[in-house]
Amino acid sequence: MSIDISIDKLSDPFSNLTGFILSTFLDFINVAAKVRVRENLYNLGYNLGKWIYIIDAYDDLYDDMKKNKFNPIEKAYNKNNLKFEDFRPKIADNVDFLLTSCASSCLAYLDRLPITKNEDLLQNILQLGLMEKMNKVFNKESDKNEKPL
Repeated sequence: MSIDISIDKLSDPFSNLTGFILSTFLDFINVAAKVRVRENLYNLGYNLGKWIYIIDAYDDLYDDMKKNKFNPIEKAYNKNNLKFEDFRPKIADNVDFLLTSCASSCLAYLDRLPITKNEDLLQNILQLGLMEKMNKVFNKESDKNEKPL
């Protein structure tokens, strides 16, 4: 008997941990409306954690499938036991959508935070850095010198 499991369920523990870690940062600063800020920090961390989990799984997909190791993307989406060459093109758009949605959510939650320093740097990392890494991972076959995450 096969149990269907979603990428959301698989990524939730790591996402939750990342959200929790980011939300505890609030304990070290003095701001009004701590509950709202803590929620935004948590949600920023949660979405960043989900992005990290999914991009890492996508980056490792070939090696994991080759070595018959667990990969959350394969577990969630490869119901027909396709080979890597057939499977990856079928899920690329879905993974791209998931990652882009997570990155967009990170930016939205960042915009809700009372940032007083390095806002441009944080915006740059979340807006451009995540997309640049996605492009590198999605085009990894064309750049054999790219190191895995």
